[in-house]
This record gives sequence, structure tokens and C-alpha cells, in this order.
Amino acid sequence: MAWLKNKNRAMVHRSMIFIWMVCCGISCNQESEINSSWKGYYLPIDLLSKADLMYEYRNIGSKDSPFYWYHQLVSDTILVSEQLDPTGEILVENRERLLPNGVILLQQTVTERDTVTDQRVSTNFDILADDLFSFEPLDSSLVLTNEVLFTSQVYPGQNTTITKKRQYIGDTLVTFKGETYPAIQFSLEEHYDIEEVGHLEFDVLGQETYALGLGLFAFKKKLDGGAEVAYILHNYELVEKD
Repeated sequence: MAWLKNKNRAMVHRSMIFIWMVCCGISCNQESEINSSWKGYYLPIDLLSKADLMYEYRNIGSKDSPFYWYHQLVSDTILVSEQLDPTGEILVENRERLLPNGVILLQQTVTERDTVTDQRVSTNFDILADDLFSFEPLDSSLVLTNEVLFTSQVYPGQNTTITKKRQYIGDTLVTFKGETYPAIQFSLEEHYDIEEVGHLEFDVLGQETYALGLGLFAFKKKLDGGAEVAYILHNYELVEKD
């Protein structure tokens, strides 16, 4: 059972896989919040109760196409987030539950394109471990684990297990549109286990930075073979709720 739920009760295709890897500000005068709660670092939840949010991320040091996350709070405790490509097509959809002490993954859906029929096919992941984020400050000895199993509908017989482990590594400051924000950083370790005709396993190491009042601000990952990708928040906008 997930770490967050225990604590709370006690108190696609390979290109799609790499796309999936690559998922009103509050300035630094609110530094007193850093040691009391991490809730404001995940997303501006209070703002989401009034409007949806669209985030644009751009590759650092490259002119590769940006990608987008569209976040909407559909109830007091359910957050739905969609990763979009530049044309607006949904690549990944997450449904998450907000608990008093953190966030768990309820459902994750990936959309593949069948290159033979050119049809888009959506598949739900099996959630094996659901911890995403802690609202309570952690020390570096604790690990948040998220694990999913994906069975491709486009490539029969291809099963992929993705295990993500996050550990807090420290505080920092970031600058966004001229404002300075307190931020927290996590090391990231991802393990990929792909079963098809053969069996392929590899690890991806990275780092994530979450800024107070913004959410995920930047991330970088070193892919298999040594290539590195890094993305940073370029812009976000409020979208009026339907």
C-alpha cells in the first residue's frame, strides 16, 4: 500500500514512453511557509478552485517543440491534468486525489497513434504504486514511489513497467518573469522494464524543481546512452472554467 495512504490512515510505444518522461505567483516574502507545508509547491490549488491553468514548458538549449500541461480541479479532492502536444492533442491524462498530506495517482491514460491505421488509441495504465507528492516536508531518507504498468494496444505483446522514485535533496530559489520564488528540489530515478519479444531494462536519472505558487518549474533527465533533456516553465495562463 502506498506510503501516503498508509501515513494518512495512521494520522507507449517507445516514443510515447519518452514523451511521458519528458511529465498568480507567490514571491519569496512567503518563505515562512517553506517549513510548514509543501502543498503550495505542487500547484496553486487555491487558484485552481477559481480557474483552470495551462502551463507551457520549453526545452532548455534547444528549439524542440514545447509541450503543455492543462490542470483542472474537478472537485475539492480530484485533480485532472492533461499533457498536450503543440497541436492540442492529448498525450497523457492523469487523475489524482488530493489527500490532507499529499497526492496519489488514481488513473493514468496514454494515447498512442497506430501508424498503420493512423487512429489514436487510449489505454489506461495499471497503477502499482501511487505516491506522487507529499504535502508534509520530507527528509532525504524518505522515498516517494510511483509505479505503473502499460500494455500497448498498438504493439501487441509489449508490456512496460515504469517505476519512479523521488527523494528531497534541498531548497533553492528560482526566477520566473522577474519574480523570485522559493523552491524545493527532488532527485528522480526512473526504471523502465519493457517486455516484448525480448526483455529490455534501463534507468533514467534526473532532477525536478517545484516552485512555491507555481508547481513544477523545471526538470532534467539523462536518458539511456547519455543524452540529456531539460525543460523549464516558459509561461502559464488562467483559463475560465466552463
